Amino acid sequence: MPDRHKHKIHSLKIRTARHSRQHDDTYVGIHFRLLFGYDAIKAYIGEYGYGADRPEEVRRTEEDKLAEGYHLLTWAAILSDGVSNLESGFDSMVIDLRHGQDRGEDGWDEVKKIAARVCRDSLQVAEGKSTVFQIFAVSEPLPGVLKNCPIFLPSFYQHLNAIPFLIPSPTLLFDGLPEPSSEYFAQNAVKEAIKHLSPAIHSAVVVGQDERDQTVEVDAGGLIHIAALEYYKQSTSPKLWKRFLALVRHVKGNNIKLCRFSATPQGGGVALLQNALVRLWKLVGIDGLWAVPYGHPRVFAITKNFHNILQGVAEADKDLMPDHSKNFEGWTETNFNKFWLPHADRLFSDRIIVIDDPQLTALIPLIKRHTPDAKIIFRSHIQVRSDLVDRGHTPQAHVWNYISGFIEQTDLFIAHPVEAFVPRNIKEAMPVLFMPPATDPLDGLNKPLGAEAMHHLREAYNQISLQQCGVAVDWSRGYIVQVARFDPSKGIPDLLAAYLDFRKRLEDTGRGKAGHKKSPPMLVVVGHGSIDDPDGTRIYEEAHTIVQSKEYALVAPDVSIVRAPPSDTLLGCLMQGAWCAAQLSTREGFEVKVSEAILKRIPIIASTAGGIPLQVRHGVNGWLVPPGEPSKTADILFDFFTGKIKLERPILPALNLGRRRRDSLHTAPIGRHRSILGSFTPSKMTRSPRSESPDQSPLVHPEEKEEPSKTDPNSLAEEFVNDIGAPYPAVHPDEASPSENFFTVANAARWLLILSLMSGKPIDIEHHSARHQGSEEDDVKLLESMGLNRKGNSGGKEVFKHYNNQSVWKMLMGDDAEEFEGRVIWNDSEETHAAFGPTESQNGQSATLPAPDGTTKSN
Repeated sequence: MPDRHKHKIHSLKIRTARHSRQHDDTYVGIHFRLLFGYDAIKAYIGEYGYGADRPEEVRRTEEDKLAEGYHLLTWAAILSDGVSNLESGFDSMVIDLRHGQDRGEDGWDEVKKIAARVCRDSLQVAEGKSTVFQIFAVSEPLPGVLKNCPIFLPSFYQHLNAIPFLIPSPTLLFDGLPEPSSEYFAQNAVKEAIKHLSPAIHSAVVVGQDERDQTVEVDAGGLIHIAALEYYKQSTSPKLWKRFLALVRHVKGNNIKLCRFSATPQGGGVALLQNALVRLWKLVGIDGLWAVPYGHPRVFAITKNFHNILQGVAEADKDLMPDHSKNFEGWTETNFNKFWLPHADRLFSDRIIVIDDPQLTALIPLIKRHTPDAKIIFRSHIQVRSDLVDRGHTPQAHVWNYISGFIEQTDLFIAHPVEAFVPRNIKEAMPVLFMPPATDPLDGLNKPLGAEAMHHLREAYNQISLQQCGVAVDWSRGYIVQVARFDPSKGIPDLLAAYLDFRKRLEDTGRGKAGHKKSPPMLVVVGHGSIDDPDGTRIYEEAHTIVQSKEYALVAPDVSIVRAPPSDTLLGCLMQGAWCAAQLSTREGFEVKVSEAILKRIPIIASTAGGIPLQVRHGVNGWLVPPGEPSKTADILFDFFTGKIKLERPILPALNLGRRRRDSLHTAPIGRHRSILGSFTPSKMTRSPRSESPDQSPLVHPEEKEEPSKTDPNSLAEEFVNDIGAPYPAVHPDEASPSENFFTVANAARWLLILSLMSGKPIDIEHHSARHQGSEEDDVKLLESMGLNRKGNSGGKEVFKHYNNQSVWKMLMGDDAEEFEGRVIWNDSEETHAAFGPTESQNGQSATLPAPDGTTKSN
């Protein structure tokens, strides 16, 4: 490795002469030891030295500190390509633990220095190469000062974009034998961690299940550490965080437990939010299980047919067939008897049960038969055309009447915040609550990505895109992106038509010609697949057929349509770097990808289908358009590109932008072509000489003379990534940001409140004492404001009759809910129609839609 510094800041030794022309997936293994005492430190230094070269004055200072009682933290690191070790070495750092800092938060500052040092060394190793760190595998035993700091392992994910593993010691069974070398521990950590990577793309892991009962092993059963409770706290407002912790203490103190059943562990919004929910609950000690069935393609085709019919997007001849119910119920009963009944004590006893969506509704009577007093909640994440259901004698009525026969045996129905998604028979039979889904600010979809991560992820995407459609994205031009499953309801043909219309208008006005200083942005249509979504391949192929038709010859070379492997960071990269996002669903439940774009400060054009209008503030953080009208989308694209309309978002201290400008307060435009495309300045980008190419250059058009804005999404992300130890960005720093209601902490708090009410357990002051890190008076006051009390009750359905038709967010937050939060789109709300444009109105009446300039016009 070339030594460009007088003193190297790492000590890895090259073990291979191989040198790839493409980026290399690299896996880091590391083992730490903490040494104290003259003899131990002397023996280590005698064998390995201090590690990396140090100036003489630095070494003398370190020796003086060790003599004063400081500790020496040592580590062995190896870099592997999955075949063999590329490099290995040892290093060390003197740290101050003289006052017990290894036992609490007092030591966190020392740990942040260690994390910064390791990250810095890793980046130095990668400099001048095409190395991509995919995993950072740390071996047990881990010194207490590192293990007790919750942000140590997650910092490698947030700042290196490497998946952090903590791998158990391989020698736990061999007491009395000599301990292997640290290098052996590091090698074993990499070997074990690689087993969990997705074979399709190594920036993602496979979500596994326990083969005994199909419970989902989130984060490789706890080996992966991408999230820290401290990060969740920093991303959340104090008013929500206090409620969350009060509910955690109440639920844990009363031993309230749950088990949730949904269709699939990976792919789609339900799986994403459930992975995040389990991750957070584990951090705070909530006992929550999540189980999925063993799939069958024929049955998933049936349940997808249910979904399409209920949404009103199925083909006209689709309906409930006699063999559907037989196969659906037979498949459910097989899963119940094989996986869940043998473990009923663990899964059902003393647990509140949650059933997600129609796929597992036939499980409800089976649970009731085994556990008659079980309290069961049905959670619907889909749009149900209640107008067609309530009409009767329609395919929607046939399907709904079948599955609602199961649903009506539950205690509570929870829907997305759109009243029209709840058919009349449910309203008459049981209590209904409204709440949106959620996305996780810490996962790969939403976390800030630095310049190096963006560069490598874009390379990876273009390789996939070239394989699937022969198009490589020219990142210097910018692009419009829609991230969604390939589903009949996602409006992909409308998006393609809108893009073609937009490009034709640019051609007609001379702006779409080659060499023009503002080259037209490209279009990226990308989404994951899912095992319970057989429509995906058909819609994906139909999109390619449209683009390859003669009508689309103008834009075909500029449209990338990709069915992506299961990598959240790949989708997060595409969203963060976009000029504009789109979500043109014709039918929709909620689609939280809209809020993910707004969180990243990406302007979005979204349809008014389903719950989407609750996420977009028209003309402030995006624009709303009627479903199925591509020309309206083309209007906005053209006006936005030509500068006729703009968006501005405040840059506030609450964004946690890094220590260097946390005191700033100003407004930044997000509507200028330059400020979005000028994503990375040359000084921010690190490029190896052999990786330079036109599509990898700094994202500034040659004719754009002004320096790109430092407030664009990529620059903001780069600043956070470079500032290890900086507070995590807040999800709701300003009024234009998405509501906290759409993120993991809020989702966890909402569910804890629902479980608390369902259980009927009383408030026990002892659980909220200082011994449990609580404040008795404050906790009790908050819990009582949410409807809990010191007497308790029987719980179940009767309790929720008092809360029927309420927003769970309003129940949770009370008077602390902000004006635009916790809203529900009611069937008869003309005010809501006027504010948000046409919703899924059940009476067919037209609504008004705000124009991009802020006026309103008839729809």
